[in-house]
Amino acid sequence: MDPMLIAAYLVAFLFEVGMPIALAVFVRRRLGVSWRYFWYGALIFFLSQIVTRIPLVRVLQFVLADQFRQSQALQWAWLVALALTAGLFEEIGRYLGYRYLVFRRSRSEVSRQLSAVGDQDPALDAWKKGVMYGLGHGGLESMLLVGGLVLLGLINGLVLSRMDPATIAALPSDQAEQVRQAQELFRTLPWWTPLLGAVERLFTIAVQVGFSILVLQAFLRDNVKWLYLAIGAHFLVDLVAVASNRFIGPVWTEAVIGVFALGALYLTFRLKPRPIA
Repeated sequence: MDPMLIAAYLVAFLFEVGMPIALAVFVRRRLGVSWRYFWYGALIFFLSQIVTRIPLVRVLQFVLADQFRQSQALQWAWLVALALTAGLFEEIGRYLGYRYLVFRRSRSEVSRQLSAVGDQDPALDAWKKGVMYGLGHGGLESMLLVGGLVLLGLINGLVLSRMDPATIAALPSDQAEQVRQAQELFRTLPWWTPLLGAVERLFTIAVQVGFSILVLQAFLRDNVKWLYLAIGAHFLVDLVAVASNRFIGPVWTEAVIGVFALGALYLTFRLKPRPIA
């Protein structure tokens, strides 16, 4: 296995695990917001994806595997369904996290409290919590899912590169062919490929913070339409990312996600309440 590829895997893994924590430390010091909201966001991602959506997706993929192989249209329908369910599960989960963990009050009660105070300081405090909440949500995704897959990929590559040809030859023919194909994949993989995932995580965590701030508006403005907007935006980002990867390749896909990240950053600060003079 190429030493440069091994190094790239290690750098990507360390970045995907360390970057969310570093950003949370910066936000904690800069905005003075509690770590509790980071862990709330992480918990919501864990419940909405790891515990519920991903197991359901795996079961359905197994049940429909034969149909997927036979129908290109069904494959695309499945990709659309994946993007839509990601938006539904994550954003509804994020909304419930605000309701029962962050504010522990209904949407209307939060909005009335801000109106009764008559200033923007409580809204600004809520915005800070929303930023940290989004970092926790995207941070666990980066550390657990993406970082974990990168580490698993590195381990697989190292194991495959050290397999003895005689051991491979002793396997059943179909398994031996799969091992050879996997070995060829790692031999021909450009060394910088794992770094694309690290760049994507940086962009995606900005997008996750943007979604968090969008859902927050449902409480600050007492209007559930902001939740629907967040679901739609999440669906669009996921679907465009998948389609881009198929049609223009992974490098240009990261550029597309980078554009979404810039839009999310603009939205995050555009919706930041102004402090009292």
